[in-house]
Amino acid sequence: MSFLVEYKEFWSIVFFVVGLILMILEMGIPTNFQLFAFGMGFLGLSVMTFFGINVLIQVFVFAIIVIATISIAHIFTSKTTVGSKDFSPYDLIGKKGKVVKIENDKVIVKVEGEEWLAESDDMLKTGDKIIVSGVKGVKVIVSKMEI
Repeated sequence: MSFLVEYKEFWSIVFFVVGLILMILEMGIPTNFQLFAFGMGFLGLSVMTFFGINVLIQVFVFAIIVIATISIAHIFTSKTTVGSKDFSPYDLIGKKGKVVKIENDKVIVKVEGEEWLAESDDMLKTGDKIIVSGVKGVKVIVSKMEI
């Protein structure tokens, strides 16, 4: 009988530690709360194991905890992204802007309200109208617009 008690306590501690590790990993690895959800599931599993609840019930409750946690997290995270748009510098190709600053070899252009480091084969000066023709790393490739 004492073997079963020790066995339950051992697995209860293992599940608890795994749950904590997953929840801590969520802080360093952004996974949209999946690791956190499984961590919560393992904490619940730890409690159920400690009290000797049937294994099938444990699996069912574990799944419910994980699904509920992910669902709740989705509700809160989707509210923070309403109205935001996906952004890629490649979305700037074909957009118009103007040169706002030239310092040494650096050309700064403003496109869609954002300032970007730019490269161009054309001779540019401050105030010139430009059009974005490509992206090269963190720079946009621009061409001078003919007026």
